[in-house]
Amino acid sequence: IGQIQDAVRKLGFTAEMPSAAAAAADAGLPSEPEEAQRKKAWWQAPKAKQLGIAAAAIGGAYLATFLQPDIEYWAFTLATVIAVWPIARKAFVAARYGAFFTIQMLMTIAAIGAVIIGEQEEAAVVILLFTLGEMLEGLAADRARSGIRALGKLLPRDALVEGQDGSTT
Repeated sequence: IGQIQDAVRKLGFTAEMPSAAAAAADAGLPSEPEEAQRKKAWWQAPKAKQLGIAAAAIGGAYLATFLQPDIEYWAFTLATVIAVWPIARKAFVAARYGAFFTIQMLMTIAAIGAVIIGEQEEAAVVILLFTLGEMLEGLAADRARSGIRALGKLLPRDALVEGQDGSTT
């Protein structure tokens, strides 16, 4: 189990032991991780923090370029590196485990290519928009999961079986 959790962490995700959650679900109660997840605000999610860091780096690059126009190349190169770093890390971890063609790898290659051809500002903004899209996708998926959970709670826990003679058990 420890090896599985380590592999999942290396891919950039978290893994939890299902024992307490399964017992709570069997009792019809929400598990602690579910409760903690629901109590977290959207801006506390890792993707939101990543978006904030990327936005701050790009905003800083725009400010630095406004104050000192001749550092535009280096300001936006640094902003691009800061914005793409978490994405590139996930891309290379996934590639190490055999998943070479992920969206993270494509975004990393696009950012590197944009820097090579001298379009750092565009690369930084595209990475920012990609991160925003990932965060919004995560929020939509969380809402869908909550809806499915709510529907699951509407299901009865017990069922009656009707025999051929009309009796129920």
